[in-house]
Amino acid sequence: MPCGQIVNSPDKLLSKVYPNIQQNFKDQDWLSQRAILASRNGVVEKLNVTIQKQLPEQEYAYKSIDCIFNDDEAVQYPIEFLNSIDS
Repeated sequence: MPCGQIVNSPDKLLSKVYPNIQQNFKDQDWLSQRAILASRNGVVEKLNVTIQKQLPEQEYAYKSIDCIFNDDEAVQYPIEFLNSIDS
């Protein structure tokens, strides 16, 4: 899909960027040629959920942590600030 093309819905966007995702989702080369940029994490989350529902295999959720082991190696943003950036 050429950059700057307008679509009318998130579903149309996903079908343009990820056509036949049920057959192609395991192909790393195919996936590496596609991306959707969004301004907010909430938008990304909604698109991810929609895409995951289209995949034929079991869904897995991996948790992350919001702490660090070595303070000297981290960018110093308060945890509350980082956790507030979700939409």
